[in-house]
Amino acid sequence: MSILRCLTIGAVTLAVLCAWPASAQVQARPARIAFVAGDNEAATRAILDAFRAGLLELGQIEGRTYVLDIQYAQGRVDRLPELVAGAIGREADVIVVGSYPGIRAAKQATSKVPIAGFSCGLELLVESLAR
Repeated sequence: MSILRCLTIGAVTLAVLCAWPASAQVQARPARIAFVAGDNEAATRAILDAFRAGLLELGQIEGRTYVLDIQYAQGRVDRLPELVAGAIGREADVIVVGSYPGIRAAKQATSKVPIAGFSCGLELLVESLAR
């Protein structure tokens, strides 16, 4: 994995934690992170593994402090709005997307749930952190 990709994944991990509600750490339920990938599981595995590792390095334990709600569009961009809407319906605390069409779908679906993107550019991270 290239250094740029590692830095991007690290930045997204940090953005998710910054966007995470402060009360999430004392809530009865773990925070729900919706991870909406435009591709399939095999194509996204390395990014998802790095994302989980980044959260673990920051003391976040899957199943205890957070739950990942992972959805794959299988390369079908037209499915992204449906997957994002489903994540919001399942009360996602943060939405992580990996493409500009995914960002568009998330931004059209909500203005309340923070959105973090990997491989999408810094402007999205800055906008989500402002929320």
